[in-house]
Amino acid sequence: VCLFLLWSFASARWSAAPMLSLGGSFLLTVQFLWSFALGHGLRAAAARMATRLILLVSGITAAVALWYYFGRNPNLRAKFPFGNPSFLAAVLIPALLLSVTTVIGQVASMRGELGRRRFRRGAWPLLAGLLVLALGSWAFFLAQSRGAAVGLLVGLVSIAFFALRGRRRLIPVLVTIALMTLGAFHFQSQRDTPSA
Repeated sequence: VCLFLLWSFASARWSAAPMLSLGGSFLLTVQFLWSFALGHGLRAAAARMATRLILLVSGITAAVALWYYFGRNPNLRAKFPFGNPSFLAAVLIPALLLSVTTVIGQVASMRGELGRRRFRRGAWPLLAGLLVLALGSWAFFLAQSRGAAVGLLVGLVSIAFFALRGRRRLIPVLVTIALMTLGAFHFQSQRDTPSA
């Protein structure tokens, strides 16, 4: 992240609008510092509450996007309420990743718990995670954003990497290498194809 921020500041030197580029670099830095402070400053209970709020807002966003898509214009890519399909898909990525981890975490904790009261208490976050996962995945698919799809794939592979232990961590690394190789071959073949 620090290298990305340094590159962002350095790119202001060759930008056509150096002051705008510098302003964008400062905004990126503020966002990074904010997320860094949140990540290291929240206790476990506050992090769970922040996760639930992100899931709630993103679930509502996905539901509104689906309503608008099917109710108003099913011929275009899903983009409401933001007006841009790529931005809608990018906004849904954190919710999709958090819902996946919420569902996995709730299933793992419910497997070890006995008693109906604990099971019922754990069932609500599980159902909420599944609902947001379903709505968010549907809206994400209807947005048809290739760049956001790559970002989602990287996020899922990262979750697998940090969830696995020992030699199993090698699986996401090999998947990443295979996907990068396939992507390189795909883009190389696209570049070599003559245009009409």
